[in-house]
Amino acid sequence: MNKALQILFESLIVGLSALVGLNAVGSYRPGNPSLVEAIVFLTQAFLAGFVINTLTTFFAKPLHAQCLDGWLKQKGKLPLTLEEMREEIYAAGNHEIGGRISYHRAMSRIAGGIGVASVLLAGLALSNGKFGPFLGFGLLAGLAVFAVRSRVVKLAEITLHAWEALNRQRPEAKHNVASVHPSLARLEDGVSVRALIFAGGTAFRNCNIALARRGHRVTRIVPSWDNGGSSRMLRDEFKVLSIGDIRHALMTMAHGENISNEVIRLFNCRLSEDGDSDELCAEMESYLKQEHPRMAKVPGDLRNVILKYLETFWHKRPASLDLKNGSIGNYVMLGAYLAHGNDMNTAIYVFRQLCGINGNVWPVTLENDLQLGAELADGQHVVGEENVTAVARPDIPHRIEKPYLIRGTDDQPIVADANPLVLSTFSNVDAIIFGPGSFFSSVLPHLMVKGVVDELARATTPKMFMGNMLEGNECFGWSVSELVDRFLATCHQFASEKRDDSAYLTHIVTHDSSTHRRNVRGDSYLEVGDLEHLRKKRIEVFIGDLEDPWKRGAHDANVLAQHIIDAAR
Repeated sequence: MNKALQILFESLIVGLSALVGLNAVGSYRPGNPSLVEAIVFLTQAFLAGFVINTLTTFFAKPLHAQCLDGWLKQKGKLPLTLEEMREEIYAAGNHEIGGRISYHRAMSRIAGGIGVASVLLAGLALSNGKFGPFLGFGLLAGLAVFAVRSRVVKLAEITLHAWEALNRQRPEAKHNVASVHPSLARLEDGVSVRALIFAGGTAFRNCNIALARRGHRVTRIVPSWDNGGSSRMLRDEFKVLSIGDIRHALMTMAHGENISNEVIRLFNCRLSEDGDSDELCAEMESYLKQEHPRMAKVPGDLRNVILKYLETFWHKRPASLDLKNGSIGNYVMLGAYLAHGNDMNTAIYVFRQLCGINGNVWPVTLENDLQLGAELADGQHVVGEENVTAVARPDIPHRIEKPYLIRGTDDQPIVADANPLVLSTFSNVDAIIFGPGSFFSSVLPHLMVKGVVDELARATTPKMFMGNMLEGNECFGWSVSELVDRFLATCHQFASEKRDDSAYLTHIVTHDSSTHRRNVRGDSYLEVGDLEHLRKKRIEVFIGDLEDPWKRGAHDANVLAQHIIDAAR
């Protein structure tokens, strides 16, 4: 059934039940049975049902969770969540089971709506001194709760049986993740791996999703020196960290955790890419006035909080701010930052709570005026992350040699102060991962932040370096072996005391590109080089096929996740 028709149908049923109940307690009398009165009656029924069903989405969640918890205790841990199983069933084209699932979901929502309406009507009847209707509505509310519980259990049973049947029919199918990658199944007794990641946003995205989707806890540390795109504009105008990188990492986390709610949809919205200032302001004001359909769909309490932060941003924005292609999520996070005393950690926490995200994303430092610089092999210096990542590669002498951090327009390298939340995370994780990603802009500079190297050395968990698949601009002229050596040299440079290399790395995982020289879209596979000297330093080295079989030049996210989980165990 079409989604709009489904909402109309369910709202009418619940609304009609509520109006009949109101008639029973004498609080509502329908008019004469004319056509106009009938239309008015149905409209009232729809509106009443829609409001009650909206309330039900909040009140029914604890009941649903309680039912599923009881059912799972009987069945034990499942290899996938029920929602993931349903996705596999729909993907397999099983329309009969899909229809049954949709039917029981609809009946559960209707029963919940009638239950909420019955509770409200029972209260109204009691306040009017009508004990007969009060008892009747109380009994109806109890029956509705029983109906919801039975529907939820029925839904779970249908889903599990259909998924098991699908596995029996196609045992080799890719959807049986637990058999293809056993380490990606949820661990026994609900234990999950806690991974601390220092990596590029795009390069690590799919691995982040693979870890989060299986219930593992991911903490992403993001750079604080991005100066490109809309982030640069917000940094310049508000003297704030790179909001865009943080929001993008949080949206990746939400995708991995299978969160797809109206808040997430709103935070992924952008303003138009063209139009004059007046048109863009009018578009933005449609969100502020709750006229935009995406804003209108956000539940009331959450919408009020989001509007508070959007209004804070809107009132404090400079009139010259370019709104083209502006991200609503960026503006909400910026508004939270401004509303909470320019505290970025609080703004991120608020943003996570609004989205319902479990994983963490923290900037490595809270200093908002940092710039990334890089020295090239021929002695030239490049300033600004956007310029560093775009360094041309005509020949080896122009390769990047080492990055550094500066403040504002100064040209002297500095050691930035670390975000306290980042330093406190090292002692509470099961694995620490550097890479894959833009090595000289998104991986290595983290070590140049005060305290990061020392906390890394103190950690007793596996510390992994994951090599890139392709050279890219930044790694042009380097091998994995040379990059690891530069990584370790940087650790020694910023450490407070002398330590062995194994204090900073315990594992190296890289793709085997030694068979023959290959290129993907004009980019060469990154050469491994000689890693034997690192094995002699008690660093475990894995060289193998890490390439995604469906996308040349990209890592297989499940394989990378498996290496992380195996090391953590």
